[in-house]
Amino acid sequence: MRRTMSTAVANMPFASVTYSTAGGCALARNSSNEGPWQIGPDQTYPLGLSVAGFSILSLAAADPQRLRDLADRAFRTVTEGGVELPVSAEFALEDAAQAHRLIESRTSTGKLLLRV
Repeated sequence: MRRTMSTAVANMPFASVTYSTAGGCALARNSSNEGPWQIGPDQTYPLGLSVAGFSILSLAAADPQRLRDLADRAFRTVTEGGVELPVSAEFALEDAAQAHRLIESRTSTGKLLLRV
């Protein structure tokens, strides 16, 4: 089950945190020009969540073969249809400015398409 808990972390400078109650995974997206975000126990403990992360640059320096293997697996998953990319809005090319405003509002959760 996936949920978006943007209201629980509304004071954070990123678009949303999506987490899976089954797998316990979270994805934080920073779609702004603001600096790094911070999250603390007051946002995670009430929801029974914890936060962990890694640096892809550190992984590339420490174990480039592992990074290649992970990238190959990720690309294979995408090409085999294992990743769903929902489309939240579609715009005519002449409405590109409206699409850009939607992106800047940080309220959309899927992909935006421009018809050409």
